[in-house]
Amino acid sequence: MQLLQQQRTSSDDDHWCWTLEKNGKFTVSSFAEFLQQEDRLLKGITLQNFPFKLAWSNKLPPKIKFFVWTVLQGRLQTAHHLVSRGMVLNTICPLCHLNDETSEHLLLSCSVSKLVWRYFTADNINTDQFFAGATTVKDVLSSWPKRKKDTFGNQLWSYLPFAIIWVVWLSRNETVFRGKPLDFTRICNQIKGTLWFWIGGETKNPGHHFVNLITDWSSLVAL
Repeated sequence: MQLLQQQRTSSDDDHWCWTLEKNGKFTVSSFAEFLQQEDRLLKGITLQNFPFKLAWSNKLPPKIKFFVWTVLQGRLQTAHHLVSRGMVLNTICPLCHLNDETSEHLLLSCSVSKLVWRYFTADNINTDQFFAGATTVKDVLSSWPKRKKDTFGNQLWSYLPFAIIWVVWLSRNETVFRGKPLDFTRICNQIKGTLWFWIGGETKNPGHHFVNLITDWSSLVAL
């Protein structure tokens, strides 16, 4: 009873408080970091080498951040991953029909994905040389060439690797679950549309138009 009497109470209404943020407000990034810490601790793994900033410290939509986090955690629901969890299914890549569908294969080394990467980057980097040294999604995002000036083209360039892996994944799902045939032009245009949406379209980029991304991509992102 004495302990109860020592407690101070307030007449204010009760309210929720998120203790992982100083301002008491919930954020997806703080929750993700908490889950990540718990998971790593259970597995006896430290957080030192996990590229947290690649997934969360950017201006991408929350669902894209979560997607990138899933990829970097090695938990993208590819056929190879599902088989490793006990499911019985065909592990061959649904895009190239040549190799097992791992995350790295699907998003980077699949012949279809390679064509997409080359289309968007060949005028700015040595694609073969870059991917010889960047063999994982983490490598690609970590070593993606940075540009200093905040221009329209450089904004497109900075978001490009995220848009490519996202749209390749969506295209894979369209093929697997809807039987939709692959269309290289459609994939590339969808990537451009995704980038256009992410950077705010004409509202935040007056003087620029989406049609320019379709017809004049190389000039827009030229160094």
